[in-house]
Amino acid sequence: MILELIEDMSILFLEFKQGYCMKRKVFCIIGILLLFILLIFINSCNFLNATENEERVNKSVIIESLNSVVIEILNWNMDTYPFYSPPIVLLQYGIDYFKIVDIRAFIRDDTDSRRFSLVQPSNDLTMMDGKIVVMPTGISLFRRANGIFDGSNYDSTSNYIRGWVIVYYIN
Repeated sequence: MILELIEDMSILFLEFKQGYCMKRKVFCIIGILLLFILLIFINSCNFLNATENEERVNKSVIIESLNSVVIEILNWNMDTYPFYSPPIVLLQYGIDYFKIVDIRAFIRDDTDSRRFSLVQPSNDLTMMDGKIVVMPTGISLFRRANGIFDGSNYDSTSNYIRGWVIVYYIN
């Protein structure tokens, strides 16, 4: 519709310039004024879009202050216990709950021959094998019953590093 209006206004301008619409002179002048107003409006919209883009760029600078902390998961007998106890305390690592943007957990088997993400699809792809729950007081890790981590390949507890939790947060 705007393109049709611009086209009509352009035709009026050409007719006025060539003297074809002297009888409709007032109409042509009004049309030309409307064309200029429309062009000014389009320019202001482009300016607003440029301003919005600048604001987005300025807001994305925050991402440059992305930090991470790697926390060891110690002695979790996943075969016997479906959750890691006690929960990981965020304040111990100087992390504010409201500043967390992502959390990952990697689990290794007892022989360290395989490493998996704790939160991954089950073998039958119907649910996740693990879960990470973040609360203001800490991080809790869970494994699903009868999932990949519920077995003798994940029961070592002799000062064994079961895996790592990686917490990403902003300042």
